[in-house]
Amino acid sequence: MCIKFIKNLHVKFVFILSLSLPIRSFADVGITNVSDISLQSFNVNQDMTGTATACVCSDSFIYNLSILGSGTGNSYTINDGSEAIPFTVYWNDQNSSSGKKLVRQNLSGLSTSYDCSNYNCNNQTNAYLEIFFSKSDLMSAKHGSYSGYIVITVEPN
Repeated sequence: MCIKFIKNLHVKFVFILSLSLPIRSFADVGITNVSDISLQSFNVNQDMTGTATACVCSDSFIYNLSILGSGTGNSYTINDGSEAIPFTVYWNDQNSSSGKKLVRQNLSGLSTSYDCSNYNCNNQTNAYLEIFFSKSDLMSAKHGSYSGYIVITVEPN
């Protein structure tokens, strides 16, 4: 995900998706139907949140997730070349913000209701991603154009 942040103007996300599969079988795990991140408008009086949904399938109905950021040590930050703005990442193995889990790069033992014979979840989504920027971090950032990305990997459990 590339994030472009121009303070007081607009924010743009471009999602980068990476899928890592073991050699044993192509259909062990998959991720499809990834939506664009819907990011609320910047408002100096509140935090800023962006959300996306996806379909995750696994032949064992269990999967592991890794989300790495573009910051130092794979941290979740956007930067303008000299200054960084941190953000927080949440994931839920249900299509809802209720029950979301804080991601610190890896989550294991997540569940899905779809095996990979139905790799696109009947054109539905069953996973939820949230990107969170705190108001204080946004307000302390200098004016500029900020970018960064996250790489999402799903693997069989």
